[in-house]
Amino acid sequence: MREYEVKRSVLAFAFGRLVLLTVLAVVGVLFVEPRIFFVAVLLAVAWIWFQALKSPVKVRVRDDGAIELCGPIRRIVARPDEIDQIVQVGRRYWLHLRSGWLSLHGYGADLQHIISYLTAANPALEVKVFRWGQEKG
Repeated sequence: MREYEVKRSVLAFAFGRLVLLTVLAVVGVLFVEPRIFFVAVLLAVAWIWFQALKSPVKVRVRDDGAIELCGPIRRIVARPDEIDQIVQVGRRYWLHLRSGWLSLHGYGADLQHIISYLTAANPALEVKVFRWGQEKG
């Protein structure tokens, strides 16, 4: 079994930014008028927290060929043939599984190992790269 983890610096920056946004939104709700704006911001920050906690921080390539995508509140096990498409947008990769889209970010060079494993295990996998509004395949 091979295991890849998100870099700690990426996690610290992402969650530090979310904590700061949360504190600012709560202070806005409590002390600033009109409060409805900050309530909307707080709801948006809550949604961002939910998405961040679902994002995988660890990817395991199991001996049976399946991959485990483990996040703080969600774990997905998928075979390479269940992944239809990989889209790269900047440094972030999006995997299209049968159950929906999943974002991978912060793995550094290990991400190339994951992508090469998936493309070798599933020759029908479509890999797309988007940069500055243009698609390169």
